[in-house]
Amino acid sequence: MADVFISYKRDDQATASRLADLLRAEGLTVWHDQNIQAGQNWDELIERALADSAAVIVVWSNRSVESAWVREEASYAREHAKL
Repeated sequence: MADVFISYKRDDQATASRLADLLRAEGLTVWHDQNIQAGQNWDELIERALADSAAVIVVWSNRSVESAWVREEASYAREHAKL
């Protein structure tokens, strides 16, 4: 289980990676899709990591608001008091 799940659109990967590094420097465990290996069932891994995380941070940008995945992850986090 990670302390923080980071939701973002691939276009914002650099921002998400910097955020993850900052959170880790503060001693938190962080999950974002950089952890997915080739050949893994990515949608199940994301769903499990999202459910298991203590908190969710969404990297909102002009690009991410258009992403159905980011909006769904944010909705899940809000509904489960993790956002």
